[in-house]
Amino acid sequence: MLYLIERAKKCLDFSATVYIIHLFICLIYGGWPSSLTWWVVNLTGLAVMALLGEYLCIRRELREIPITRYHRPSKFIFSCNISLLYQILLRNFSFFNPRVPKL
Repeated sequence: MLYLIERAKKCLDFSATVYIIHLFICLIYGGWPSSLTWWVVNLTGLAVMALLGEYLCIRRELREIPITRYHRPSKFIFSCNISLLYQILLRNFSFFNPRVPKL
């Protein structure tokens, strides 16, 4: 459920939906489940599934996001970006271009 749902808010909805679908399949297959044991087992399973799913999703959501702090861009990438910026400025703004005569 951790990889399928990914959000703690949706765990109870997903668990309830799975057990409701299970109840409908049981209704079609064998009729209304009248045994108290069946209801206890399924409600306990629903609670365990929802609580464990929420716990695992919250643990995953609260993990730290890894951030690299001391990463320096290479000089080549920096020089390419500066030259690209200069070309854009030359194309769009004539006062940056010394070859365009000013009026």
